[in-house]
Amino acid sequence: MKKRIFLILTLVIISCAFLSAQTRLELSITNLPEQVAVGEIFTLKLSINTEAKYEIREVIAIQPPGTPHFLEVLSIEGLEVVVKAIKKGVQAINFTVNAAYYFPDDPVQGRVIGLTTNTTPITIVAGGPGVLALSIPNLPKQVEVGEIFTLYLNINTDAKYEIQEVTFIQPPGAEPLFELVSIDELDVVIKAIKDGIQAINFTVTAAYYLPDDVVQGRIIGLTTNTAPVTVIPFVQEPLALTIENLPEKVVVGDFFTLNLKINTRAKYEIQELIVIQPPGAEPLMEVVSTNGLHVRVKAVKEGIQAINFTVNAAYYFPDDPVQGRVIGLTTNVKPITILPRTRLCGDVNDNRVVDVIDGLLIAQYYVGLIQTLQVPQAADVNNDSIINIIDALLVIQYYIGFDVKLNCGAE
Repeated sequence: MKKRIFLILTLVIISCAFLSAQTRLELSITNLPEQVAVGEIFTLKLSINTEAKYEIREVIAIQPPGTPHFLEVLSIEGLEVVVKAIKKGVQAINFTVNAAYYFPDDPVQGRVIGLTTNTTPITIVAGGPGVLALSIPNLPKQVEVGEIFTLYLNINTDAKYEIQEVTFIQPPGAEPLFELVSIDELDVVIKAIKDGIQAINFTVTAAYYLPDDVVQGRIIGLTTNTAPVTVIPFVQEPLALTIENLPEKVVVGDFFTLNLKINTRAKYEIQELIVIQPPGAEPLMEVVSTNGLHVRVKAVKEGIQAINFTVNAAYYFPDDPVQGRVIGLTTNVKPITILPRTRLCGDVNDNRVVDVIDGLLIAQYYVGLIQTLQVPQAADVNNDSIINIIDALLVIQYYIGFDVKLNCGAE
């Protein structure tokens, strides 16, 4: 069994050096639609199934000969073709791409080859969106006082239109529970300001350019008709500062990022972040950088030690009469164990395990598929001052369980 596994893995390694065969070249359209509407403009993405370098020389659109054209090519840029549906019917559209190819093993570099797509026909249906309607597809059922959220308004048409005006509609005679923050085209930012139940609606006035409309630029006003949204009071649990991803163990020299978290949904602004090291003890970890509540730390000496932080921040709780109140919070975490750093012979990816991945990495390095190893000094496992395929095979034999000793010499 060991010999069979060794043979398979040996073949995998050898294939790294010699596998570079080019599959049969084909040109395809990756996003060909089955159906479009008259007046619709869409982009077709052509694809050539090769990872070799190539240069496009010419892209030619092929329409069925002797029949009216239902599709019109508007522009070609690289392998992206913009097409417009101009008449109702069923028709295929294909392309020929002439390109110069640079295959690694081809003696003729820049060989020009022509490829042609072979696609199924597209159905072009009559234009027109039916009955226009305005909706809010992401309307929430419930929000919290103080919550700010974005609504995406949607008009059910693929035709071109130009927004003239977006109006926020408040229920007549009722105290508003929502406040308009901003409008950007059909993206509307809303803030919940009081608890209760209330609907959020909008009227959008726009000029439409429907393909079959004799009046191009016709002005139409549409209004949403939504279900009410429930606004619940803001409830703040006692504030606390924690570290979400505190490790139990690290190794000397390791870098790791600590993600601090404050348990609030309210808005806040960080004023200061202070590192707290144990008093009277030599620091085993040092802070490299901070970014908001993300702290980059490096383990510098072995031992056991805790690292804590104080964060001073200004808070904006919805029901707090003092907006921007500054509060200081401090973590209280368990100590981290910092282990001494030892190198394992054969562990070229430095994950503290010698396995088949290390053998494959050494093989890839030897044949030139990768340029560097994370720990190159762990690759010469027979200590002959050369990193080659023998080292890769020895690592795999060691992993499988053969009686092999790895010797990298002195680091």
